[in-house]
Amino acid sequence: MANTSGRNQTLLAFKKDIVCGSFAGVVCCVTGHPLDSMKVRMQNAKPRVGFREICKRTLKQEGIKGFYKGIGPPMITVPLINSVVFASYEFCKRMLGVQSEDDFTIRQSVVSGMFAGFVNSLVLAPVELVKCRL
Repeated sequence: MANTSGRNQTLLAFKKDIVCGSFAGVVCCVTGHPLDSMKVRMQNAKPRVGFREICKRTLKQEGIKGFYKGIGPPMITVPLINSVVFASYEFCKRMLGVQSEDDFTIRQSVVSGMFAGFVNSLVLAPVELVKCRL
């Protein structure tokens, strides 16, 4: 019975990590996408134009929506990738026996980060391949 309870707690923690990672990915998209969009527009502008000018043009010609043009695909992939990283990192910490942040060593942090990176690469590589092909 105790084993089932421990498994349920692990599953609950895993689900929480997935939700938190996804939420962090959404926030990252909403806050970062406009800056990334303006950067791309600056790189493609002929003649070269500064950040303020690109923002003014975008706002004047397209309104606020112009800053979020193209956010659909990142809004799907970034939360997915974030949730995988968050969940795999925290999963590895639990498997290493970390009970609190006070007893979390640098070695455990490195191992957890490497594990999260490995798991992330299994998800990210196919996503990036599809993105590049499109």
